[in-house]
Amino acid sequence: MEQPKKKESTDKPVEVSSYYEKYPYGLRITLNKEALKKLGLSSKDFSSGQTGTLEASYTIISTSDRTSIEGGDNMSVELQITGLALSQNKKKSAQVAKPR
Repeated sequence: MEQPKKKESTDKPVEVSSYYEKYPYGLRITLNKEALKKLGLSSKDFSSGQTGTLEASYTIISTSDRTSIEGGDNMSVELQITGLALSQNKKKSAQVAKPR
């Protein structure tokens, strides 16, 4: 789900300056105190850089498929997460769950 690397110009190289620019907006989930409580977890159960697997159920809220002069073809699917399960990897590794 990483964004494609930005094209480098001849003036100066462009680097991903932040982890936040690496993935598209909307792929981040924040679990507040109430959500963590429902999962039987707390923020103390996690550490920065830790990896794990997320499994979610969802309901599709809307779909869109459009074309514009300026943006060309564009499509999107908006989904609402309705259920969530987390499992934690014990080692700080870069394992990524493979999409089904």
